[in-house]
Amino acid sequence: MKKKDLLNIIFLSILFSISSCKERNHTELKKSDTAKKEKTTFTRQWLRLNRDSIQEQAELYISNEKDTIQNQLKHYIGKVLDSSSSEFYNLEISESEIDNVYKGTIKYYTKYGTKRRNERHKITTTLDFLEKSKDSSFFTEISVENSNEIHFEYQNIDNNALTGIIKQLILIDTIIDNKEMVRIIQYETLVDNFVVTPSIHLIAHDFYKTRRFHIDHGIFLK
Repeated sequence: MKKKDLLNIIFLSILFSISSCKERNHTELKKSDTAKKEKTTFTRQWLRLNRDSIQEQAELYISNEKDTIQNQLKHYIGKVLDSSSSEFYNLEISESEIDNVYKGTIKYYTKYGTKRRNERHKITTTLDFLEKSKDSSFFTEISVENSNEIHFEYQNIDNNALTGIIKQLILIDTIIDNKEMVRIIQYETLVDNFVVTPSIHLIAHDFYKTRRFHIDHGIFLK
């Protein structure tokens, strides 16, 4: 089989597994799993780092066991936010007409996933979050195609707290050494609207291994 044919098969297989429209899936979470993961809590705090004319703001998750994990990153040139080298989200939450149900809108900004550059540029944005009803806790996953914005609703009988993770899968057709290739890029960022959070997704997605952060300089922002 030729490399080109093999790449086409891989490409089509990936596309087949991705939703072509907005999807909403649920996965029930056992109470024992929730209790175990909520023993660890995290405080979210922004740290400002300055290097010459470049400024960065990093969102940190600091656990009650003093572990520090980096999450969002905003890169500034002077006082201008450079979205092309940043990874962050904007989240808006409001009440709905139904008790304990809230409406949300999230926009995810990444280098390759904010806007399509051409038809060969495929973007799948997925939001995975925890919901709580009277009887159970469960994960809900919503995916959209070729957009960095997701509108959603969620249920929480305790308050309007939202904890989850937003992800992007980017597929870009390219040519390298006169060969047609598919470039695959992935992003993932924790999502929370409370300062103190159990952040179940941080533990589940092994952020401890990939996003550990050592604070040796910088200024915490209020």
